[in-house]
Amino acid sequence: MIDQAIQAHQDWVERFKNCLHSPECEMASLNKAGDYEACPLGTWMGEESSYDALSRDMYTEISLKHIMFHCLAEEIVQMLSEHADEREIQTKITELKTFSRNLTKLLIEAKRRFQTS
Repeated sequence: MIDQAIQAHQDWVERFKNCLHSPECEMASLNKAGDYEACPLGTWMGEESSYDALSRDMYTEISLKHIMFHCLAEEIVQMLSEHADEREIQTKITELKTFSRNLTKLLIEAKRRFQTS
């Protein structure tokens, strides 16, 4: 179940990056990018199975990082809609990738802890 959450997150990030400059992509709307409960990882985090798979501290940390990740994605979409400087946008995209890697690391750590408990 954690593996699916990791894969779902990574897939979402790829789809988001691929459609950033495509106005037809519904993911590149503010409410889609910022909706941390609508993505597959957010959906899983809302299910009881995520509570079972994660300690309370780990669940809280992952949830907060996940919300911050989506706030940053929303900020990127906002910057694009306002035609912000491309360098600033790229800086935010790099920050988003870092958030994504850190979130993935937390999920991998949660999986490791779950398997040893």
